[in-house]
Amino acid sequence: MILILAASGSLSAAYLPDTAAKGMSELWILLYRQQINDHYRAGDYEAAAKIAAQGLEKLKSLSGDTDKDSAADLLTDIARLYEIRGNYSEAKPLLEQSLSLKTQAFGAEHIEAAHAINNLALNFQSQGQLDKALELHKEALRIKGLHLGWEHEDIGVTLNNMGSIYMARGQFTEAAQSYHEALKIWERTLSDDHPHIPKILNNLALLYQETGDNGMALEFLRKSLESREKIYGAEHPAVATILNNMGSIYKDQKMYAEAATYYRRAEKIWSATLGETHPNVAKVHNNVARLLQEEGKLVEAEALYRKTLSFIEESLGKKHPLSQQISLNLAGLCRLTGRPEEAKALEGQFK
Repeated sequence: MILILAASGSLSAAYLPDTAAKGMSELWILLYRQQINDHYRAGDYEAAAKIAAQGLEKLKSLSGDTDKDSAADLLTDIARLYEIRGNYSEAKPLLEQSLSLKTQAFGAEHIEAAHAINNLALNFQSQGQLDKALELHKEALRIKGLHLGWEHEDIGVTLNNMGSIYMARGQFTEAAQSYHEALKIWERTLSDDHPHIPKILNNLALLYQETGDNGMALEFLRKSLESREKIYGAEHPAVATILNNMGSIYKDQKMYAEAATYYRRAEKIWSATLGETHPNVAKVHNNVARLLQEEGKLVEAEALYRKTLSFIEESLGKKHPLSQQISLNLAGLCRLTGRPEEAKALEGQFK
């Protein structure tokens, strides 16, 4: 499984208001959010979450419920820290509350509301609710276009995210259009070392892989890996995403030793930074299990499928697309080893 990268900006969102016009409470919150972002970029999510919670308490003590804008920003920061640990359901109500506060503070057609809609769309997307996610992305795009114009870098963010949904649906023509439009905007508006660039390079690599051009896919992934290591360092979760995707391409080319090397590097980074039960760890375990199966190591493959399925069903539920994919992979292995009844039981839970 290759991972598609969504673009949502840094944890401390863009478009922060001019500090010269802010009250004392809002200046405090700006300082808190800068600390949150610093810890986020360093991969220290526990420290970032602690500071975000402290910031929310500080805001309440200074302004009560009057500063809806700053409260919404901090709720979004906390939600994203839940999400990076794979706790999407816990993040969702915080993002919904943030959207409500932004709408109350600025109105439903304001650019701040569009950013909040985008964040909620990404949450639905991560939970596999693609129709709702696409609907929200389109609404965010409409509002952003009204305020920013159609050549702004943030238009590229939403186009990239829409492309990711089209990819998940197998709508490759629509995905290609969205990705290339986003890339054109970012090439005109961003520097080469901006974090959005490796995201779109990764997603274009997936597009090339899905259309059968593994050579071009690897070329884009190598560019993305070089850029991400330069921006974040070699042990950041975003680097692991590219390593996982390179492993998938090598597996498709039956270069199993190379695939295993990249998968294990990704697994090591994600386990260390996100925790061993994070969905990304489950995805790379699923990839390793498929690799073992292709190599004929069926006992090892089955053990890894079952271990991964157990913790991912507990965290995301049986109906999540990742749980279903691992179950179907395990069912395929059961059929391969002469156990059709076990396979039917695994497959039957989705009918």
